[in-house]
Amino acid sequence: MKKLLLLALLPALLFAGCDVSSDDMPTINIVKFYVNDDQTNYFDKTDKLPVLAVGDELTIELALEGKVDLSRFAVQEGREPMDDEEQEDKLFAINIEFNENEVSNTISKPEEGTLAFKDGVRRANLKIKTTITDIADSAAILFYLSSKGHSEAAKTEIALKLLNSDTPSIVITELYLNNNEKDNYCDTPEELPVLNIGDELYFRIRLSGNGYHLNSFLVYEKENELFSIEITEYDEDIISAVEDIKKGIFSFKNNVFRTSLTVKAKVTSVTSIKTLISFELFSQSSNKEGTKRTMDLVLERG
Repeated sequence: MKKLLLLALLPALLFAGCDVSSDDMPTINIVKFYVNDDQTNYFDKTDKLPVLAVGDELTIELALEGKVDLSRFAVQEGREPMDDEEQEDKLFAINIEFNENEVSNTISKPEEGTLAFKDGVRRANLKIKTTITDIADSAAILFYLSSKGHSEAAKTEIALKLLNSDTPSIVITELYLNNNEKDNYCDTPEELPVLNIGDELYFRIRLSGNGYHLNSFLVYEKENELFSIEITEYDEDIISAVEDIKKGIFSFKNNVFRTSLTVKAKVTSVTSIKTLISFELFSQSSNKEGTKRTMDLVLERG
């Protein structure tokens, strides 16, 4: 907890001023909070945040308000070093989006996470974009806000859980049959109906290296003759070998920590009544181990 205590000293210096009534303390309200491309708004349930890894992106929108003019705002990281060792690397890369008409350009240092408001500003909206760049045993995002003439800053803290794992992860977020997106079988694949020739399965998949760069992703069907498999809806900028995609192999460029893609599997034969589709993901981790996930499928013999 040493670093968390050290970080707390900065607001005391940054927001020093005269005391006024505690009733004049400004407020910091989280109005939107998104993780990566997940549409869940965690603004009122930060305790339900998923475990995060290097490369994950957070978007936080804040509403700031003071009964008197706002003075200073700061966003910082709080962390406890792993194994009691001091770490110089920053835990987050932080970018602040703000209204330039409300902020003093001469005093503010947004690149360091601090803003100074112009006179007369009592309400402001900020968007904080944060990317996880390192790992720690415990971590938090800290927001501080003071009003003019107030020596004490309001503080809001968001505790984060960070994953430090050598094993990459495969998460199927959506699984649809044909063009019916009303029925999502990702949590109940055993409820999929018996498949016949021409049926198409759409797997929407989230891949994460959990702190390591992704290396390759493979998808294949056990018999190699019952399904045609195609990787679709992917980010072309992260591929290192386009020709591998037709082979069911997705090779990544360097510095890709996570991505999402869609796999389409179409039934082309029912010579067997059972088969399985396999997904494998490898990262550039120290142990070189990958993750494999399989899904059993039942076919109707014609």
